Amino acid sequence: MKAKVHNMLGSNLMQLRYCYAHACPEDKIETGISKLELLLDMLRGDEPFSNKDAETFEELQLIAQSMGLDLQRIGDFPHDKGNQRLVFAAIRESISNTLRHAKGDKLFINMVAGGKNEFVVELSNNGQDPEGIIKEGSGLSSLRAKVERAGGIMEIDYQPKFCLRLKLAATSKNF
Repeated sequence: MKAKVHNMLGSNLMQLRYCYAHACPEDKIETGISKLELLLDMLRGDEPFSNKDAETFEELQLIAQSMGLDLQRIGDFPHDKGNQRLVFAAIRESISNTLRHAKGDKLFINMVAGGKNEFVVELSNNGQDPEGIIKEGSGLSSLRAKVERAGGIMEIDYQPKFCLRLKLAATSKNF
């Protein structure tokens, strides 16, 4: 773990140093600083953002953009407020994991009404493909527990590309 943290810090610092030396655009420098701040927050054990930071998709977009991540959404959010909270939680977790593990800069959110009164959300990114089966850390485990308490199903595909899929009942149970 120490080597991984060392490599991530080194990589981010080298990118920033390159930007300063080669007069990169201001937004690229700000993105590098945001990524470095996120890494430092994670090292301190802080969450990148709490569950109360974003109450709308637009607020989530602003948070993601400040970290150098572009959210691309297809479809509408569920009407059910409980399901909306679950989708937002999944997006927040995916923002963190896209930056932390996949090192991507785009998060794709596809939402469709499925058959049999279900709502399906698929989250994927343009980052590095996973090397194997995804081991659920505290963030994904917590999300899975919330989804299952609400009567939904959470699936994680790692081949051929990473995809986090939520299958939610049209109306969620309280979680």
